[in-house]
Amino acid sequence: MKRLSSIKQYMKKPAVWAICAALLVGSVAGAVGTLAFTKDTKLETAKPAQTAGTVTATTDDTKTVDKDETVYVLAGADGTVQKIIVSDWIKNAIGSTTLTDVGTLGDVQNVKGDESYTMNGDNMRVWDAAGNDIYCQGTIEKELPVGMTVTYTLDGAAISPADLAGKSGKVTIRFDYQNRQYETVTIDGKNEKIYVPFAMLTGMLLDSDVFENVTVSNGKLLNDGNHTVVIGIAFPGLQENLALSADKLEIPDYVEITADVKSFEMTNTVTVATNALLNNIDTDKLNSAEELKTAVDQMTDAMRQLTDGSSKLYSGLTTLLQKSDELVAGIDKLAVGAAALKDGAGAVDEGTAKLLLGLATLCDNNDTLNGGAKQVFETLLASADAQIAAKGLTVDKLTVDGYKATLSALITAPNATQTAQLVGIADTVLEQKLAAAGVPQAQYAAVKFMLYQRIAVQQKTQDAAMQEIVTVLHKANAGDIAALQEVGAAMQAAATADGKKAINGLLLAMAKETLVPTIEGAIASLDEYNKFYTGLAAYTAGVAEAKNGATALKDGTAQLAAGAGGLYDGILQLKNGAPALVDGVSALKDGSATLSDGLARFNKEGVQKLSDAVNGDLAGLYTRLKATVDVSKHYKSFSGITDQMDGQVKFIYRTADISVK
Repeated sequence: MKRLSSIKQYMKKPAVWAICAALLVGSVAGAVGTLAFTKDTKLETAKPAQTAGTVTATTDDTKTVDKDETVYVLAGADGTVQKIIVSDWIKNAIGSTTLTDVGTLGDVQNVKGDESYTMNGDNMRVWDAAGNDIYCQGTIEKELPVGMTVTYTLDGAAISPADLAGKSGKVTIRFDYQNRQYETVTIDGKNEKIYVPFAMLTGMLLDSDVFENVTVSNGKLLNDGNHTVVIGIAFPGLQENLALSADKLEIPDYVEITADVKSFEMTNTVTVATNALLNNIDTDKLNSAEELKTAVDQMTDAMRQLTDGSSKLYSGLTTLLQKSDELVAGIDKLAVGAAALKDGAGAVDEGTAKLLLGLATLCDNNDTLNGGAKQVFETLLASADAQIAAKGLTVDKLTVDGYKATLSALITAPNATQTAQLVGIADTVLEQKLAAAGVPQAQYAAVKFMLYQRIAVQQKTQDAAMQEIVTVLHKANAGDIAALQEVGAAMQAAATADGKKAINGLLLAMAKETLVPTIEGAIASLDEYNKFYTGLAAYTAGVAEAKNGATALKDGTAQLAAGAGGLYDGILQLKNGAPALVDGVSALKDGSATLSDGLARFNKEGVQKLSDAVNGDLAGLYTRLKATVDVSKHYKSFSGITDQMDGQVKFIYRTADISVK
């Protein structure tokens, strides 16, 4: 219980919430879920309204119980696991009186109710649910699906976290992730490891007095002047899953931060791991690449036959001119070539038809892809909506087209309601500071007006203004006449309409200044996803255009096949009337040379390039992507799950801070 209490106190730190908020507004938004803590020392998973902003795997409609699992990993500064705490929310969709769960957890506690459980003969935990959801937590000793190692270097030399505390120089912090969770899958006749595609999002808050010139690989930086928020992302095992060459596309499997440091100290880091990103893809619709590859293979073979036939045609005509006395024999060879040309043209037409079918299948998936991307976008927007509402602010619902204008207006042109809310938020924070400084409540109004005079009028910093005001109050309380007069004048001014307006203006400016980094960070994160969203729309539009082009190609190959058939019939007539055609063979020879050159060019610049593209990366990539999605959907729980349950799981790693003893 002592460890859980320390977690509760840790998660209350503003730095941790800043990192978590940044991670939530980033790539996976709601996949992390909503975290809450009870007033005692128990760690609780809270039920979000309508599960807004939550990304979940595709569920089996035949299962009536769903297990939402959050695994908290407490680790040392080097990533060494110290303790694992599992928090489960068992969703009782049909209101069953009992719920049966796998019993691998130790020290299990009900964190949100008084439902109890018993262990049955199969070592399963049977909850007396009485129709309710179950919220419980416990501990476990088990190897994590993704290991995390944190290493440090100072001026290029490796150093331990303990020895690094208080040192200065060029520091590099590297997070390496080891994906251990895989299935063996047969791909192209070979057994290969396909890893569960975890996305690892690591965040930390760096004090600008300690860290300068911060850079991060595979991530983003946000700076408010006092702190740098670092957010990094990696996908361990995904490069191997997709068998992509790093020369073409390198998928990160680590995060590395470099900075110039003075007297090194660092707060805890937070890493979120989730495999929810690919779980909404319908793998039943990913077999179109196989059909496309087969069609192109057939078209390639047919094109080979077509070019061979044209070469034979030219050879036959050349021989015919050279040896007119062998005219009959030459025309026989010409007929053979024409037959091959006819067959090749028919095969090309058939292959083009299959190519068109494959592109049509891909095009049929456009709406699904665009719809899924829009759903993720709307999830991100809903998460941002929830965070703004949690701050006590009212804004119009964020939309894909209008989120930037809505968020920007909150700072640049708030309406009357928002202005009042911002003033109220800043007023609450200021009065908390005044109370902490020991200022009597009766003097709050005077202090606020004195703050207005020093900050808005004299352009002093808030800290400097507060120090001056506290000094004046002490003098006034000690009987200093000038100080008594200044406080009294401020009290009278604060009670006037102009005084209240001035104070409210100061509070509004303070609220905006505090809110600007959060709003700018949210806009930047949403803009990043918007790039992907618009890029996907461009891709699906391109697929539709390719389908239209394939339709036109099919019309052309049909004409080619018909023409080749006519050519074959004509050559048969030529064979029968060979004695009368000797004079026209020269012209026919020239035409066949042009045909042969054209077919060779079409084969080289058209068919072969298409074949290389499809038989290179596309087919294999689709096969491996499908396998990756299937493996991801199979991984639903860390502590265990029954066959009657569906589920999803995410991991939150927290490393210890590094401080000077």
